[in-house]
Amino acid sequence: VGAIATGSHALAAELVRSEVDTTFAAPAVLGQPRLRESGDADAIVGAVDVLTTSLREATDALGARLAAVHVARGALDDVERADIARASAQRVEEAAEQREEAAARRHETAGAAATAAEEHLRAELRQWATLPLPAQVPLADVALPDEFTDIALDELPDIARAAAAPGIEAARAAEIEAGSRAASATTMLAQLRSRRAAVEAEQDPAPPPPALPRPSRDETAVPLWRLVDFAAGVPQPERAAIEAALESSGILDAAIRPDGSVLIAGEFDTVLSLGPATSGGPTLADVLAVTVAEARIPADIVAGVLRRVAVVERLDDVAEFAHPSIARDGGWCLGVLSGRASKSAPQYVGASARAAERERRLTEIDDETARTTVALETALRHGQAAAAQRIALETWLQQMPLSTALREAWTRLAAASDDLQRALAEANVARADAARARSVLAELRHALDDLARANALPTDRTGLDARAEQLNQLTRQLERLAANASRLPAALAGWRDDFASRQVDSLAAQQTARDAEEA
Repeated sequence: VGAIATGSHALAAELVRSEVDTTFAAPAVLGQPRLRESGDADAIVGAVDVLTTSLREATDALGARLAAVHVARGALDDVERADIARASAQRVEEAAEQREEAAARRHETAGAAATAAEEHLRAELRQWATLPLPAQVPLADVALPDEFTDIALDELPDIARAAAAPGIEAARAAEIEAGSRAASATTMLAQLRSRRAAVEAEQDPAPPPPALPRPSRDETAVPLWRLVDFAAGVPQPERAAIEAALESSGILDAAIRPDGSVLIAGEFDTVLSLGPATSGGPTLADVLAVTVAEARIPADIVAGVLRRVAVVERLDDVAEFAHPSIARDGGWCLGVLSGRASKSAPQYVGASARAAERERRLTEIDDETARTTVALETALRHGQAAAAQRIALETWLQQMPLSTALREAWTRLAAASDDLQRALAEANVARADAARARSVLAELRHALDDLARANALPTDRTGLDARAEQLNQLTRQLERLAANASRLPAALAGWRDDFASRQVDSLAAQQTARDAEEA
């Protein structure tokens, strides 16, 4: 009983120190136990019953306190988990904000680079649009866009080509035209060189060939102009008129055979044949002297042919058109065919005339060569000038500043903008998550604080563990006390029975003693 009383007092003190909500106290009887009479045992048993009831109440109170500690531990677990989640959310928030700041810096850098690229391109375009071009190079004004956009940059080459197109087309047309003139002049010079070489190479200048070409000429036949010269008394103007009449009529280039015969079958040519002389009046034999430059034609044959053609003053003086006639005014008559021609000087009759004709032809060719050379040089200069204009405009177009750098800067800016938007969205989500985590943590901490205040408990794990251990020790102490108290009634009942038996024995002994005394 004393041990139970001592343990009860100690337990009561611990319960008070542990702030267990109970009125546990050891009954006073247990503090000064007395077993002298049977009734003392009953009093102690009654006190033990009271103690047992107090122990049950203390057990319940301890259970409540332990439950509160358990709940507080769970709340602290929730707080710690929430704090871990808060710390994780905060790290995510800080990382997201760092990415947001980095993206903002990149966006700012990309924006500045795009602005610089735009200013640089605008400066280059202004400089390019005002590039000095050679004189006489036509170029329309180039209207640069006020604002650079993809469409505006795409249209810039078209604007530049439209400004340069008229000048390029005009220069190209002039270049083609000058090239055509130069080609024509070059061809003409080649022809003139060939003509000069032919004139220099020919033995005597020959009259132009007939309209219908002759396949060949009998090698023995010689044209009239190579067999005669003008008689000494024929004036120069008449010489020119007579040669013109001879050439126009076909007599000048007609061939004379050594025997004065006519054409044979299968020959294609024009010949002067021997025959009866014209009766009366002058003939070609009077105005032309036989030179017989070709020894194979006898002089009398030539003279006989000349006497067959009459010579008159004018074409109107021809009496008989049946006879061939040559007029001193350039007229001629061959039967039903007549005509008139003129030239400024004889060209083919006589060696001196042919020499003069050769020089005239060479001079004419040289003059034409000089004119054609000037035309060629002029065409080449014009072509070179046109080509220079075209090249200047094409070079100007090729020198147009490219917008590649600006477009690349725009691309980088767009990518930086996308990155910034993503980083901003991620940062907003991270901030919202962190705010929720902090709010949850605050709510859980508030709940833990309320629970701790309501149950007089600490809020740290060490304190809760210590309090739990303290309450567990009290529980074990209470259980030991309850176990000891539970055995006490049986022990007291035994004592009471022993005490009653001893009393009976004592009374019996006393009676026996009395009986003995009496006896």
